[in-house]
Amino acid sequence: MHNDDQANEDSDEFGDACDPCPSDPVNDADGDGHCTLQDNCAAVPNEQQEDADADGIGDACDNCAEVDNAGQQDGDGDGFGDVCDNCPMVANPDQADADDNGQGDACNDDPDEDMVLTADDNCPQTANADQADLDGDGEGDACDADVDGDSLANEADNCPAADNTDQADRDDDGLGDACTPDADGDLIADGDDNCVEVANPTQADLDGDGAGDACDPDPDGDGVGREGADGGVDNCPRVANPDQLDTDGDGMGDLCDETPSQPAAPDSGCDCDLAQGGHPGPAPLPLALLSLLLALRPRRR
Repeated sequence: MHNDDQANEDSDEFGDACDPCPSDPVNDADGDGHCTLQDNCAAVPNEQQEDADADGIGDACDNCAEVDNAGQQDGDGDGFGDVCDNCPMVANPDQADADDNGQGDACNDDPDEDMVLTADDNCPQTANADQADLDGDGEGDACDADVDGDSLANEADNCPAADNTDQADRDDDGLGDACTPDADGDLIADGDDNCVEVANPTQADLDGDGAGDACDPDPDGDGVGREGADGGVDNCPRVANPDQLDTDGDGMGDLCDETPSQPAAPDSGCDCDLAQGGHPGPAPLPLALLSLLLALRPRRR
């Protein structure tokens, strides 16, 4: 470009004839198309030069973009000008204000307004006047991600307020046994259920010992456990018979055996009944009548 006089007002590397900012030695430092001396944010690109509070400082670099503060004073150095800082004397770059009272939490003795000072509050950002802390970890239930301290996050815990690491849920209702009022799902509340872990809606309790028959190892209370319970083999599990007397040795105690002196006959596959010893029993009634008629028939001479 022709510039015979080589004029260079700002003494930079560009002559005035080709210098985009002939009066500005640093030209356009932030590259936003505005000469530094006229740029309202010389070090921050802001092509539109927005300035909401019209204080001469562009919004892009104004520490109080909506409040006139041309001086940009920031006493605590937290990036927010004193005129808009909710804690002007205490650095709080997050400007957190839990109770929305205009005073930042960093300089508010009770930001959650629960009448418990921050120094003593186990949930300083969440109102919890009762300071409940179920697991005693020092973090209040209102802000504790694991209220019962069982190492399972509240949202994944089927009993968030009851320690149950195993997450047992016998009735598969989505509510853990540790906090369900009816663990076995038999519609009897656990506090009234005589078999808390075994469904027994009838609540039958033969021996009246408080343990329902469905979970009682000795439902008849004779001191002999029923088969499969505690290794017992009660031959009358529903009738008390502590002596276990079994005269015919058929495995059924006399007190519950309809024929205590005669063992049950094996199934032979026929319709006839066999008496004890395997001999045919009494003849059927029609055959007996026929024999009687033959005996009374007159004989020919």
